[in-house]
Amino acid sequence: MRIEADHPTDYAALKRKFQVVTLVDTRPTGGIYKVLVDLKNGKVEEDLSAVVNAETQAHQTQFSKLQQTLHQRLQAGGQCHAARV
Repeated sequence: MRIEADHPTDYAALKRKFQVVTLVDTRPTGGIYKVLVDLKNGKVEEDLSAVVNAETQAHQTQFSKLQQTLHQRLQAGGQCHAARV
């Protein structure tokens, strides 16, 4: 196995931060694998799609019908800021 790439990522709705690690099995029959390493506790999450789905679900629960872009603009503007809609 060889680490091909890694970078941090933040799943804000889950309040979790991960290091995304891409591994290459160097054997002739090997494959390419992507795992998430939780930066808080070191736990390895092998099912990337499950974490992405959980993030999407948490975001929908948290913001309901509000689009993420609009929510971010409202958060950045503070309490006294008017937003164009």
